[in-house]
Amino acid sequence: MKSKKTIAQGLVNREKKVSRYLKLRKKLRVLSFEEISKRLKLIDIIQSRENLSNKFQTGRISASLFFSILEVMNEESVDLNDLNKSI
Repeated sequence: MKSKKTIAQGLVNREKKVSRYLKLRKKLRVLSFEEISKRLKLIDIIQSRENLSNKFQTGRISASLFFSILEVMNEESVDLNDLNKSI
């Protein structure tokens, strides 16, 4: 059985991958946090620019918000290989 420390480290590594992936997709789409916030509001998801910045920085984000952000950034799919390469 894996120790709690090993499991926690695995989650931290995944959060880093999510962080890098979101930052890359945002940069490729040339979007500001303000614009993402406005687009999310159009689908009834309220996230401030500051809150989004923090979530992009830490990678700590719910799956539903992750996919909502990708949706408003007009991402049509998520390639898990790309996500895993985000180290």
